[in-house]
Amino acid sequence: MSTDKKTKPALPEKTETEILFPEKKVNKYELEPWGLKEISLVAPIINKAIGKCKDKGINLKTEHLSTAFLDILPLIYDEVLEIIAITTGDSIENIISIKPRSDGAVIAMTILYQNMEYIKGFFGMFPAVIEAITA
Repeated sequence: MSTDKKTKPALPEKTETEILFPEKKVNKYELEPWGLKEISLVAPIINKAIGKCKDKGINLKTEHLSTAFLDILPLIYDEVLEIIAITTGDSIENIISIKPRSDGAVIAMTILYQNMEYIKGFFGMFPAVIEAITA
């Protein structure tokens, strides 16, 4: 009789983001953190959104997003729709028509939370986002 014990393969360690914000279903969408393809597609859109904020004098490093949110969202609404479309693989037209509309905000916030590490690491931006989330 053999005494060899079968060992389970080690599971890869999950990042803090994967633990806190795993794949999540919102409305009909299975949302999960971005892969390299999505990062490469959203990078120019995020840079465009940052440019719009800068053009309007919104300093993302010092603004507390909870107070600047109403100024920022209308400004970058089109970019938010594009990012949601890329992340979900759905069309912008379908994203706009989501009912109930509150799911749109949940989708956007889930995408933000799931990808915060990418946003911080790749873009070095939004320290105010971190402050607002952890406040």
